[in-house]
Amino acid sequence: PVTVREAVDFVGLLFIYPNATPVFIVEVKPPADFRLSSKRREADLRLRRCFLDITPDMEIPVLYGASAFGTKIAFYQYDKESGRLDPASIAPDTHLLIDTAPKEWWCYDIVEQAGADKFREIVGEVKKMCEGVGCIVNQA
Repeated sequence: PVTVREAVDFVGLLFIYPNATPVFIVEVKPPADFRLSSKRREADLRLRRCFLDITPDMEIPVLYGASAFGTKIAFYQYDKESGRLDPASIAPDTHLLIDTAPKEWWCYDIVEQAGADKFREIVGEVKKMCEGVGCIVNQA
């Protein structure tokens, strides 16, 4: 269940499901939240829960996701065969305050060339995988 705090803080989550198979997940949060490690942690945990919930429905070998704070984006990649999700989760420490979702994960900016190129690369890979299993992604 979604807590009151999550409902207030949450901006948007999009699952892309052509032909009933998940192919991409996007979570968007306010850009002002990026500076707060607690907000990055919440975004990371929420996206990981989404991966956990929808991977049983996967027909493609790799599921990509993106966590965005405004234009800053972190890309996630789940490999169905190995069960591996990258970036690797950072466990909290019981005594030390550590950043479990470091700013470096959001190293791409969608309005800059490198970020746009990375996004296009992932979209291209998703389209190829979809063709391989017969799910159709429109050429928009």
